Amino acid sequence: MELREKLHASYFGMVKKNDAIDAALDNDNDLPPSFENDLNEEEDFQISAYPNPASSEINISFELPAGAELVKIKIADIKGFVYRELPLNNLNEGQHSVQMNVADLDKGQYVYVVEIDGQAFGQSFTKQ
Repeated sequence: MELREKLHASYFGMVKKNDAIDAALDNDNDLPPSFENDLNEEEDFQISAYPNPASSEINISFELPAGAELVKIKIADIKGFVYRELPLNNLNEGQHSVQMNVADLDKGQYVYVVEIDGQAFGQSFTKQ
């Protein structure tokens, strides 16, 4: 499955449903600023980003339960268009943090994705 399909699926089909997401989708409102997805069932993996909403930079943090040969950090819109991609090679187990510039992005909803050796994990954030 391509990243565009994964992002679309994470927003519109494979997210853990809750009332806020259902209401947002039913009423064409903005999506909630954060959600959990089911792109992978790995419970040991955690990602977060701050500030949310972001205006100029966003700090993306993730913890690797084991080392990884290739980690890609991506920022995409909800349609799957990737605006930023940062490959990181040979990361050790443990906590990692990456700062990404989002100043030139239009206001709206975006997704940050941490892809580890081909497995994708993502959450949404708001650009002010």
